[in-house]
Amino acid sequence: MVGDVDVDVDVETRCGLQIAYRRAGSGEALVLLHGGFGFDSRAWQPQFDELADEFTVIAWDAPGCGGSQDPPVSFRMADYANCLAEFLKALGLRRPHVLGISFGGALSLALCDRHPNIPGSLILAGAYAGWAGSLPADEVQRRLRRISEEIGTHHPEEWLPRYLAGMLTESASKEMFEHMLSLMSDIHPEASLTMLRAMADADLRDVVPTIKCQLWYCTVTSTPVRRSRLEGPCTSGSADQGSSYSQRSAT
Repeated sequence: MVGDVDVDVDVETRCGLQIAYRRAGSGEALVLLHGGFGFDSRAWQPQFDELADEFTVIAWDAPGCGGSQDPPVSFRMADYANCLAEFLKALGLRRPHVLGISFGGALSLALCDRHPNIPGSLILAGAYAGWAGSLPADEVQRRLRRISEEIGTHHPEEWLPRYLAGMLTESASKEMFEHMLSLMSDIHPEASLTMLRAMADADLRDVVPTIKCQLWYCTVTSTPVRRSRLEGPCTSGSADQGSSYSQRSAT
């Protein structure tokens, strides 16, 4: 429902940052947390189109993404989680459903760790338990070196297409590729390095067993949320894979 999406760019949280976000629909609150590499709330437009008839859909621009202010270089995953908690409080949201992909998935886990009473349910799509919690140490360092060099020394047009090709499935249309590339081209280079370091340092493996709210997960980004899936009888499970958003797990 493109015409019904409200965009706000001046929400100031208690963490001292102005946070941009998009909001549409009515019903139970569903908060969407995007991944890194230049993505922001605009990447969730298919989910707005599909879900705003049943939910109040809210997607933020994480600090340093889209229209939000850049965070201090010292920001780590706990700081992003605290800022997210303050953002949700500023909007008056109580026990929202929270869906995170990739970095947003790790952020969702950090939110549950530091603010366990905020999420009403949790949906993880292509999520990491942080790189330190999901990858061998040498692979973490290899990624850090490679991405830091490319972000720090090359124009995004030179390296973003290579990463995007690995994020989208072969069934992704040319239009989707160009649309996602356009979104990613708005990357905040320095803030993306801050987000990268936060992801690299995070080890959230011990969080999952402590999650009290309902937990759903899927390995591929899709549209894994409809009312029946949010209200399943179990505390954890595997969400069905949808088709409106063809994307593999990414940073």
